[in-house]
Amino acid sequence: MELQFDKQPISCLNQVKWEQKNQELTQEIRLTEDLPDVGSVLGAWGQTIVRGKQWRKGNMEVTGGVMVFVLYAPEDGSAPRGVQTWLPFTANWELPETKHDGTICVCCQLTGVDARSASARKLIVRAGLGILGEALVPEERELTTLGEIPEDVQVLRRKYPVRLPTEAGEKAFTLEDTMNPPTAGGGISRILRYGLVPEILDEKVMEDKVVFRGIAQIHVLYLGTDDCLYPWDFEVPFSQYTQLDQEHALEAQARIVPAITSLELEPEEDGQVQLKAGLACQYVIFDSRLLEVAEDSYSNTRKVSPCREPLELPVLLDWDTQPVAVEESLTAQGTRMADGEVYWEQPQILCQEQEVSVCLRGTVQMLYYDLEGNLQWGSQSWEWCRKLEAHPNAQLQAQVLPVGKVSGSISGAGGTLRGELSLTTTTRNSRGMSQVTGLELGDPVRPDPNRPSLIVRKPGEADLWALAKSCGSTMDAISQANGLEGEPDPDALLLIPVM
Repeated sequence: MELQFDKQPISCLNQVKWEQKNQELTQEIRLTEDLPDVGSVLGAWGQTIVRGKQWRKGNMEVTGGVMVFVLYAPEDGSAPRGVQTWLPFTANWELPETKHDGTICVCCQLTGVDARSASARKLIVRAGLGILGEALVPEERELTTLGEIPEDVQVLRRKYPVRLPTEAGEKAFTLEDTMNPPTAGGGISRILRYGLVPEILDEKVMEDKVVFRGIAQIHVLYLGTDDCLYPWDFEVPFSQYTQLDQEHALEAQARIVPAITSLELEPEEDGQVQLKAGLACQYVIFDSRLLEVAEDSYSNTRKVSPCREPLELPVLLDWDTQPVAVEESLTAQGTRMADGEVYWEQPQILCQEQEVSVCLRGTVQMLYYDLEGNLQWGSQSWEWCRKLEAHPNAQLQAQVLPVGKVSGSISGAGGTLRGELSLTTTTRNSRGMSQVTGLELGDPVRPDPNRPSLIVRKPGEADLWALAKSCGSTMDAISQANGLEGEPDPDALLLIPVM
């Protein structure tokens, strides 16, 4: 006799791609006629912008660019000048064949920006770019639910609390604000560079909505009316929500990764400064569920042959976010720091037997006034490493986002630059669970009433189910005979009632 059981669909998102593409973007800039000749390059910075994401059959594509700002000292000895340019990029990832289009989540980071003079009227700029692309596809997996089973057939059922990615999308919005200009240096003569760092402070899934709030950290380097350089930092708060496609459990969590889609900072005629920025907050919802899986079956009165199939689910095992403090000393000597920046590369994951290490490396850069009052540029490499517990049969992924603003100081004894990053590590199950999907039952036979009970010593690795199955008893009978409320201790002597 063959028993077939019902199938319960489980909706989830399958991560079919998680891969970083590294690019080096270069461009030649010719100075406009109103700019003086280049004497020396003082520094270069960049801001990544994501323009578009497109899912195609067999691949996904992300387009955007890097706004590059170059600062140089003119040959005629006049005040420093700034030049801005746009370096476009396109990144493509090959995807496996899927039944449905999915959702793209992208995170861009600069690994470095520099510039050099090719001539008095020409600059060469370079930007190192890392683009982390993630592709999530909606899928349905099947969980077997057992129906009516004969009383003499034992079934091992285990309950597993799991977190599954169930929904993904993005919330796009615009930030606009007007700020009063700073007063240091007599106010703004020219804006030389600017950048934005979005930071999510709080997020919550509320049934069919995800609500989040954060701040946009804006950093500006400007030339004052006294012909000196000054930093200007300010914050613009934001609060948003977006409607989800389905209702989620109270324990559901949201992972939100912001991307900058546009950025403008322009002085107004009345002296104020106008900010316009576009943000796309990309989210993935992880829902909590309790799954009951039938893993094994046997009978003391008949032959039972379970039919098994793997239940492969993209289970999130662990999720951790921790700050990474970057603080490096520079041998440079000076009187005042004008600007600074922190760059980093994609985290490296090193696996060992019982633990894994997540390592980060990058550079810090500082623009400062030396002891003679001249602008100088200094840099220093940095490294950070943290050991984590290894999960067997699991896949660890790491992602880094900037947090807050860069600060530092410099004196005649040297300089120090400080920044902070946020490292998020996620651990996903990479092996499916085995589930019973059907039973083939032989004809029942009458047990021997004269068969005696047994007294056995529990092997250290065997659980109560394995012991009952091998001895021809049941878990309930062994528990009642020995007064057990859970698993017996290793090497315990147990009375085994033979059924």
